[in-house]
Amino acid sequence: MVKSLELPFLKLIETLTRALFVIVTTYSLPIVEAGQFGLLITLIGYCVFLVGYERYIDIQRKHVNSSMLIFDSMVLDVLKLYSINYIFILPLYILLVFSWLGLSSLLLIACLIILIGEQVSNQAYHLAMIDRRFYKIIYLVIIKNLINFTYLIYLLVGNSPYDLSILLEFWMWTSFISLVFIFLVWSNFKTSSYNNFYNNYRAIIFKQYSWSLTHFLIGLLAITSLQLDRFIVGF
Repeated sequence: MVKSLELPFLKLIETLTRALFVIVTTYSLPIVEAGQFGLLITLIGYCVFLVGYERYIDIQRKHVNSSMLIFDSMVLDVLKLYSINYIFILPLYILLVFSWLGLSSLLLIACLIILIGEQVSNQAYHLAMIDRRFYKIIYLVIIKNLINFTYLIYLLVGNSPYDLSILLEFWMWTSFISLVFIFLVWSNFKTSSYNNFYNNYRAIIFKQYSWSLTHFLIGLLAITSLQLDRFIVGF
């Protein structure tokens, strides 16, 4: 029973720590920067969905009882899909962040790394629902969120210089470092070889688009209806 509650508990802590960071940041920044931050969070959430393509639903249905070798091969296949999605989504994301928020080149890079970090964090939970090995990655995500929130409180309590650029630069570094550790942890426990990564690259990508198309379209309708008002307010 305790083991069965571990994942929901971890997800609750992960969601809570991230929510505290976002909420406190939003209400502590000046009004203009708070609006920029809110719009950035919305863009990140939308792009995380587009890159993920709702693949986790099909994966959970098909691989709940798969062996570690098969499951890890599937994860490598999903990475192929993500790599293609990133090629199309990242330029659009950077264009929108630059056009709507007017950030500097350094902060655009920061926003890029943050997006990748959030996307990996989000997918780790869906994979952990099938394979307990991914619990380790959720722990890393929680640590990253706690560091972000702790740094934010430090800035607020210590009356240190505090603005959106400082926050994004720090978030960039915590995201980058967490991605490095996540990669090392995953590389340590995965069973499939990177040598197989490019096998049947094109075929497996098109199959994945087909398998998850319905899930993606339903999710797209849902997330658009929920986020549309935020985009309007952002404008």
